[in-house]
Amino acid sequence: MRINPNLKPDTLVDVNQVVSSMSTFEKQEMYQRSIECVRTNTQIISQQLDELYNRKKFINAFAMELHRKFTLSFACLIFFFIGAPLGAIIRKGGLGMPVVVSILMFIAYYIIMITGEKFAREDAWSMVSGMWFSSLVFLPLGFWLTYKAATDSGIMNIESYQLFFKKLLSFSFLKKENLK
Repeated sequence: MRINPNLKPDTLVDVNQVVSSMSTFEKQEMYQRSIECVRTNTQIISQQLDELYNRKKFINAFAMELHRKFTLSFACLIFFFIGAPLGAIIRKGGLGMPVVVSILMFIAYYIIMITGEKFAREDAWSMVSGMWFSSLVFLPLGFWLTYKAATDSGIMNIESYQLFFKKLLSFSFLKKENLK
């Protein structure tokens, strides 16, 4: 390919004029080189994106392990605030009923924990919110069960639920009658 001797550095070039001055062979050679450059640049960009993705995955793995150390320790405290009151609240049924309820709560905790970790790993949520999500869901439950056990409330007492629903239904019927 010949270079136009009239072209000087830092001048504006009319590309159409340069291309029209080339022979057919030179045009084909220029197009082939352009296609090769585009393919090469596309491959380089693809490799760089893959490298960035792998680095982000590597960083996420370290951040997840860092948060996991603290979330699992905190989960032990939460399960203490859930398990101890359950033993005091569920008095009937001996050892079987509290163990079944505790296992069901642990399975629910585990499912929520895995879901939060997946969202954090895939960058759908921030690392902090994804890793601490299960703890934040079960912390109020632990406090509530501790409060109910301390006040000796009947959570597993069917009569207390019947009384609650009777009050709720009578309140809704009174409200309907007042509106008429």
